[in-house]
Amino acid sequence: MSQEIRQELLSVVNIADGNPATAMALAKLAMIEGKRVDLIELRLPGVLNVLHRRMTVDPERARAYTQNSEEARAGWKGNALGVGSFLEFGFRALWHRDGAKARWTVVQEHPLLGASPRVLRMLGIESIRLATPDVYPKESGIEAVRRHPGALISVWNNDAYKELRKRGIPTELTKPYFLDGFHPDKEKFLQGGVSVVAKSSGSGMPQVWSEMLRASLADSGLSWALHTPFGRFSREMTMAESDRKQRIELFFADLGWATRVIIGYPSELVAIVCDLQEHDVPAGIFTLPPRGKHEERNLRYVIDHGIVHGEISFGESHAPTFKDLRQVSIADLPQVLGDLPETKWREGLVGTEDF
Repeated sequence: MSQEIRQELLSVVNIADGNPATAMALAKLAMIEGKRVDLIELRLPGVLNVLHRRMTVDPERARAYTQNSEEARAGWKGNALGVGSFLEFGFRALWHRDGAKARWTVVQEHPLLGASPRVLRMLGIESIRLATPDVYPKESGIEAVRRHPGALISVWNNDAYKELRKRGIPTELTKPYFLDGFHPDKEKFLQGGVSVVAKSSGSGMPQVWSEMLRASLADSGLSWALHTPFGRFSREMTMAESDRKQRIELFFADLGWATRVIIGYPSELVAIVCDLQEHDVPAGIFTLPPRGKHEERNLRYVIDHGIVHGEISFGESHAPTFKDLRQVSIADLPQVLGDLPETKWREGLVGTEDF
């Protein structure tokens, strides 16, 4: 590297909630540490948000996507998205550049898949890392890093770190960053928290699932909150949420020492549950059926490490995602929530270094 990195560029593709929440957490961490980070939010074509929403709200589409998600992301549509999103990043980055050598932290791999080494040099970008909110990076993310010598993948758990190193992929291991970013006030965190925090995807969930989950949580006798694109629902009130950033902030505000259960897709929520465990909060997760191979791997991780209570069934006649995964009927959820075993956490599962 010709000179010290003096500018940090952070990009995120604005679809659903997981990637934007990751970028928000990293930007907040940088601010807490007194570092300058220029956050570039890339706007996907509206049709892609529509397609993601259609897949999320249709369980059959979600199951089909889980079978071929890696092929779909690496196909011509994924490559076209990569080129388009990198072009947007390049134009937007020009407005942020100050002439210093820069590092580009990428949240969501498609802009890196479509990146031009020549344009990167013109932008002064000398270092690249791909942040991974999932347990493991997607294969398309690994391919994106392989295309750019010197790029690396940042992961938060030892399982992924060891596997990627074994495959010869440049990798760094950090600790989870969500709670450090969204809950810098440790005293406030220790005094707060809702017992059961449920969350749909940023693209929603089947409407009937949402209604059944709200009724089931209302019968549990516990404090609870359900976060969806349409609002935050709880025993006390319904709060309309107007934009993505607001609903992400409200979701993290509900997490704290009193939180014992997360309910949602096996997405970045897996990292958040592990982060809670690292903060000595013995929380576990009830998952919804996964959407994509990456969520399937996330689910396998929480099964293997004993922090999943089960997969919720909403009456459909299908087996649990894995044979050794407990399936819990939504009708039985209130009783199950009242009699949960305590999750057990082993030290050394996640990294300890700051991002």
